[in-house]
Amino acid sequence: MNIGIQLMFTVNYPTDAQWAQYQAELQAKAQAESAKNGASSAISGANSAINSAQSRINEASGIGADISSATQYVNSAQSDYSSANTLLSSGNSAFSSGDYSSATSYYQQAQSKASSAQSSASQAKSQVDSIIEEYNRKKTEAQNKVSDSNSAIDTAKQRIDAGDKVIGDATIIGLDTAQAKADIATARSKIDTAEDYYKEASNLFSTGNFEGAKSKAQSAIDLSNQAENLATIAYNTLNERLTVAGESSKAILNANSEISQMNEILTKMDYIVRSTEKWGVDLTETKSVVTTSKTNVDNAEDLLSQSKNRQSSGSFNDAVNFANQAMDKAASSRNRLDTMTNTISLSTQDALEKAYLGLQVKIQEAESEVKSAQETYGATPNLIVDAQNDLSEAKKSLTESQKQIESVKTASGLIPLLEKADTAFKLLDTTEEKITSAIANAKSAKLGLTKKIAIGAAIATAAGGGGFLYYRSRKKKKQKHEKSEEHKEAKKEEVKESKEEGAKEKIGERNETKEKELKKEKIDKKEEPLKNCPKCNAKLKKGQKFCNECGEKLVKGYE
Repeated sequence: MNIGIQLMFTVNYPTDAQWAQYQAELQAKAQAESAKNGASSAISGANSAINSAQSRINEASGIGADISSATQYVNSAQSDYSSANTLLSSGNSAFSSGDYSSATSYYQQAQSKASSAQSSASQAKSQVDSIIEEYNRKKTEAQNKVSDSNSAIDTAKQRIDAGDKVIGDATIIGLDTAQAKADIATARSKIDTAEDYYKEASNLFSTGNFEGAKSKAQSAIDLSNQAENLATIAYNTLNERLTVAGESSKAILNANSEISQMNEILTKMDYIVRSTEKWGVDLTETKSVVTTSKTNVDNAEDLLSQSKNRQSSGSFNDAVNFANQAMDKAASSRNRLDTMTNTISLSTQDALEKAYLGLQVKIQEAESEVKSAQETYGATPNLIVDAQNDLSEAKKSLTESQKQIESVKTASGLIPLLEKADTAFKLLDTTEEKITSAIANAKSAKLGLTKKIAIGAAIATAAGGGGFLYYRSRKKKKQKHEKSEEHKEAKKEEVKESKEEGAKEKIGERNETKEKELKKEKIDKKEEPLKNCPKCNAKLKKGQKFCNECGEKLVKGYE
């Protein structure tokens, strides 16, 4: 039997009002989500705009630009950005509680604040971009102006140099150069001032004061242009006159150059000949050629003077002839010496080698003398130090001369040979002078044994690894002196060497006051003579001026 079961279901459909409310909630939620997305996007854009503006502001601040107005905009942007984030947070809270309407309102306000922040940040960036652009423009202008001033100074200096040269040429041929010299002097003064302005401009530029730098640089440019004009006038005026003189001027200049060079050669030759003969090398032939060359050069100078006189009077052809003769005279002497270059070289090398070896021996003698002074009792320490220093310099100079001697052997041509030989002989002369000084100082140091003893205890000083000073005495020679001679002999007396080594004070000189006092006391017969040293109580001998035991100076003396 079939039993039927009937199930009954009840379906509750929303009313129209409920459905409408539901749809409204969905729509409000969607609007809130859309508003949230818009706010979030706007806030992100504002953040990027603020960071970009801040970066540019930092850059402008780093170069010292005025960023105050841009900073105000970015501060406003940051305030709106902060408000936008707060509103976004409020919207999120409302959204979570289902209050979509309030959430949408908060999101819309957040988006508005973010948009305002982004706008302010953009204005800040735009403004700072303009500030940086203006800064760079001014910087470039100032930099270019400073560079232009330096170039203007260099150009003016070149014109001044050209003016100096043409003045020199004009002077040689006897032209009046007074005005040109005055113009060049004024130009040089202006350049000195221009260089001061340039330095000031550079300093102002480095501190960011571009307007000040431009102003100083422009002043430098103006002065440089004035200097260039003056130098150009001086140059053009004399150059035109030189051009008119034409061939005669050229001939005179060439002759003057040849004569000047020969005078330099002969000056070196004189020194080298003397130095070579000093060391026993015969230069009879060379001396004869040098003498002839001097005569020729003297004649050449006379001919050159005549050439200049003809030039001044307008006789240009005669001026050329005399100048050419002068040049030929000087050149013939030069050529003759050139042919003897090898002979001069060999003789010079021989003399240099002899000098070097001879000075080596003298250095050994000086070393021996200095060592002797070091080991001498009572030697003067400072003189020993001077001797040691002289000896050290002599060795150094001799070492340097050896290099020059080698270069003489490889010198090619007369002038290089003379220059190197001149240097080598001078180094050897210096060596000899220092050796002589070292020996003299060492001997003088040893003479300290007989130098007068002055006020105070004898003292000793060790100097530079050498020289020891000890108390020293000697037996007084028994001599009879007149009373008027007592003070004179007192100066010659020496103090006996202390038995104790290591005394550390140097014997000083009597001063004038003490000398007078000693003389007065010595000639005063009424005063009781000493019998014992007032310092150490040692017994004294008649006539003693110093105590043999402690070195005390006996002001009264022992009669």
